[in-house]
Amino acid sequence: MARKGRDTLKLFFQRGALPSADHFGDFIDSTVNQVDDGFKKTAEHGLEISSLGTFDSLISFFRENR
Repeated sequence: MARKGRDTLKLFFQRGALPSADHFGDFIDSTVNQVDDGFKKTAEHGLEISSLGTFDSLISFFRENR
């Protein structure tokens, strides 16, 4: 399924539209998925970006509030 831009996706789901299964698939494939795309956010590690292979965390971003 193809990834689509926001303006295109909005057309599929506007009032009165009847989105198809393909439209829902395009919507899902156009978003970031924490599991599939290697993103994780926790209080302990902040925002982590992981490789899609068998490696651990690639980089972490977090802000320490003092």
